[in-house]
Amino acid sequence: MFAKNKIFSALTFILVFAVFILQSVSVEARSSYDRDYDRDYYDRDYDRDYDRDYDRDYNRKRHRDYDRDYDRDYDRDYDRDYIKKIGNNILLPKEGFYTIVSATNRNFALDVQNGSYYEQTHLWLYQRNNTDAQTFMLQHVGGGWYRIIHRSRFTVNVQNGDMNNGARLWLFHDDRTPSCYWRFLDAGNGTCVIQSQLPSGKVMTIQNNAPQNGALVVMWDPYKGASNWILVKR
Repeated sequence: MFAKNKIFSALTFILVFAVFILQSVSVEARSSYDRDYDRDYYDRDYDRDYDRDYDRDYNRKRHRDYDRDYDRDYDRDYDRDYIKKIGNNILLPKEGFYTIVSATNRNFALDVQNGSYYEQTHLWLYQRNNTDAQTFMLQHVGGGWYRIIHRSRFTVNVQNGDMNNGARLWLFHDDRTPSCYWRFLDAGNGTCVIQSQLPSGKVMTIQNNAPQNGALVVMWDPYKGASNWILVKR
């Protein structure tokens, strides 16, 4: 009887010890699994973040390269189109946004008075400042004629279709009359004369050939210097 109890005690001890060992192994395995899982999860997050950052950087670089190639192609096309002519001296500038700069003094440009966006605001000359007041879009309408459109979407127009020397320029809606159409005549050395479609044949001119802030820009018979402009692409 004593021997049976001893054997039973020994088996009980072995069983308890085996259970303890299995629990320890299970805890260690679970801890190891959690650690590996956390590491895998972290690595997965890191890989995902890395891939996302890489894709973003790659796309940024790709877009930057594309923009650079586009700008280079645009400049090349612009140069080629700008020197294209109809007949002897009619230039065909590429459509787009420009600053129209005085050839007499390149520090001054065609400008909308006081930066206004209102219709019937007059135009004058003002020191270059890269604002909307000096930003105009050239839109080709055919035959070498263009609309000159301000950021306000009003066109540069000869006030009341006046064909006399001294006629003022203002912003006006596109009334589809010769008053709002212009062409660019080659004046040499990268300059041009901007001529109205009105029968008078007069051109944009700086009054008194005095390029300074507030100088009026009017219609006049072509006058060397005062009537010469440079188109600067924006």
